[in-house]
Amino acid sequence: MKPVISRILWIICFALLFAGFLSGFVSAKVDVSLNVTLSDYEINPGDSFSVSAKVTNIDTGENLTYNQKIDFVIYADGVVVYEDIKHAELTYNESKTFTVSSNNFDNDVWDGEDGELMNYKCGDMEIEVRISNDVSSESDRKTLHITGSKLNVGLTPSKPTPSSEIVVDVEDKTGEKLDDINVRITNLGDDEKWDSDDVMRIKETEDGKVTFDPLDEDFRFRDNPYGVYQLDVWDDGYCLFRDTFEVSNKLKITEVPENPYAGEEIRVKVLDIDDKRVENARIAVSGSKGFVGSYNSDSNGYVSFTLNEAGTYYLIASKTGYEDSDSVTINVRTKRSMNIKIEPIKQAIGKDVTITVTSEGGPIEGAEVTIKKPNGKKDVLSTSSAGKVIYKPALPGTYDITVKKRGYETTTSSFKAMNFFNITILGEKLHEEISVVVKNQDGDPVEDASVGLIGADITGLTNTEGKFTFILEEAGEYTLTVKKESYEDFSKKISIYGGLQLRINPEILDLGDSVAITVLDENGERIEAKIKITKPDGEKETIVKSSHTFVPELAGIYNVTASKDYYTSASSSFEVNPYPLDLDVWLSGKDLMVKATSGGEAVQNMSISVLTPDGDEILLITDNSGIARLDIKELNQTGTFVVSSAERNYEKRTITKDIKGLGGGLIPILLVLVAVISLLILIGAVLYIGHRKSKGTGTERKKGTGLSGL
Repeated sequence: MKPVISRILWIICFALLFAGFLSGFVSAKVDVSLNVTLSDYEINPGDSFSVSAKVTNIDTGENLTYNQKIDFVIYADGVVVYEDIKHAELTYNESKTFTVSSNNFDNDVWDGEDGELMNYKCGDMEIEVRISNDVSSESDRKTLHITGSKLNVGLTPSKPTPSSEIVVDVEDKTGEKLDDINVRITNLGDDEKWDSDDVMRIKETEDGKVTFDPLDEDFRFRDNPYGVYQLDVWDDGYCLFRDTFEVSNKLKITEVPENPYAGEEIRVKVLDIDDKRVENARIAVSGSKGFVGSYNSDSNGYVSFTLNEAGTYYLIASKTGYEDSDSVTINVRTKRSMNIKIEPIKQAIGKDVTITVTSEGGPIEGAEVTIKKPNGKKDVLSTSSAGKVIYKPALPGTYDITVKKRGYETTTSSFKAMNFFNITILGEKLHEEISVVVKNQDGDPVEDASVGLIGADITGLTNTEGKFTFILEEAGEYTLTVKKESYEDFSKKISIYGGLQLRINPEILDLGDSVAITVLDENGERIEAKIKITKPDGEKETIVKSSHTFVPELAGIYNVTASKDYYTSASSSFEVNPYPLDLDVWLSGKDLMVKATSGGEAVQNMSISVLTPDGDEILLITDNSGIARLDIKELNQTGTFVVSSAERNYEKRTITKDIKGLGGGLIPILLVLVAVISLLILIGAVLYIGHRKSKGTGTERKKGTGLSGL
């Protein structure tokens, strides 16, 4: 009986508990209000803050029990950064505040180094709190402002490849390099969007930069280094810098021949973005008439094919797992032209002649070279791998060349083979033997060659030594000619020079004297030449004479040059002494007086330079008496005055005069008064004496008259 009762009691308890559970599950939601505040409404990047959410029971009919759940979610710009279930016991009008620090936000999106780094995004951010479940669904939001310093970030290379190192430079806005700044690169995967499970690598700057190993060497990325990457740079106090770059394995077609010709093999190479050869890449070729064909690359990435028609063709490389290459254009031309080069420039009998056949700068092997000799017979040769044939002409005359090869235009040329003179001229001076030595291309003397000199009545034949000798009596330009049958005519201009001498007498003279200038040849005979006289002031005078008498007008050194065609020039000089000059300097009242004389005679209109104590230069001109005056009082300067002559044709003279004072205005007046009074006294004395003498004479006359009357 007792076990049965015990079981009944357990069933009743379970039923009551289950009923209570059901009653809680189906109970109505409690109406609440929500008010959100932030501990800080403006923070720096990386700083933390708190979100406070005040929940108030505004339901007059229901209390909120602790067993009831409040779903509590915080959003930042629409992204969930925190979610939890809260509990509270609230009666009507009773409130409870839930406070959450940003340090408790989800690191994957808030501030973890592997996260979205929302805490470092500068600008306005909307913080929203939402509650629901056993309470009415409510939300409230506030604006958080994140402000910080801007980072200047550089990426090298700007378009990285899997094999290139990636260097990130970080500076502040002043250009200063920053250390210990977080730098992260993330492969965004196929969706090209950031996810917490994306492959990434993080480093800190040192000396303002971070260097990442090539992607194809980094175990994190090497399995698939291609795709879109996100670059994040951040640190406390600095705004998040974010950018993306793409690493793609794009095919490219290289070594494309420029304007190939129809019928010849075309060879191109397929590489990836890192310049690595790509095997089994497909090259699709199309032209104006549509698709032409496709060709696969070999183990070295090369593709070879032939286009037999001229025109414009387009090539595109493709392969699974690679991005198609850009389209490459090839312009195919018709048959190529060939060029013939014949060396040496002059072809000598019995000497090798090299014929080189090329096209577009490259040698043509196997070209058929037909050489027609002066007697009409033909020799047929074939070019070597260097595009050359060697031929030795045996007859004088013209050799015609015809070159042919399939795929090339037929080309012709010619050369003339002759014997050649090798001329040596010994001596080129007047009145001396001049020898012409004539040899052939092998260096052997040529006998009976006809030698002539155009411009002189000289002709003759070379002797057994190949020599012909003559003497010229006039300087000038002549044309030397040498001729002989089966030889190419030789002609050369030669110049025979004489020498000039200058005789100047005297070499030192005074102004007013004359100098005789005479031009002589190397034999001492007078010869007419151009005489150029350069005067001391640089002015030049030119005359054509054998002698010239020259009267210099300036003192100084004169340079004389005599020149004549086909004569070596001669130069000399002579010196002309200046007139003697005396300078006297004195002070007269307020005037500084300067007198210039030469040989006791006054020098008129001479320029006198006066350097004042203040450094001013004043030019004076002497008058008819050779005197120049400077008003010292008007200058109002004392000290040392330097007086110099400034005339080229007079000796240079310099005198210094020290003037210690200018004097007052009263002393000159007193001096004048004394002079006037002295003059008046002198005049009075003269008049007085004259008056006394006139009285004495009259008395004597009277006395004489009286005696005579007695």
